[in-house]
Amino acid sequence: MGLKMKRITGLVYAPDQIDRFLCSRGFVRRNGQPPVYDLRIRDHISGEEFRLRIPTTHHRTKNQPTIHLKLGQPVLHRLSGGRRDGFIPDHIREATEHKIAEIFSYLYSVHS
Repeated sequence: MGLKMKRITGLVYAPDQIDRFLCSRGFVRRNGQPPVYDLRIRDHISGEEFRLRIPTTHHRTKNQPTIHLKLGQPVLHRLSGGRRDGFIPDHIREATEHKIAEIFSYLYSVHS
């Protein structure tokens, strides 16, 4: 889906840090181990709904005594309405890219 979508893949942070930040940006944490974060995006032009999902995996290294979360590849899906061919409008893709860039910028600045 583009370079910005791949930017956050592989970033590792404390679970509470990821949870607090993503939830403050409108994402909902889906219960499970490890958690998955979903953001619903509504296209007000067409009425269609989409979901941006950021999966996580548990991550532990020898230098980290606690388990951290590693962000996975974000995925954008159509939830309802309109076309069934998987087409996602450009303005929805752009909005998603901006959201991912915001996440990357914040998380990267925290550890720089």
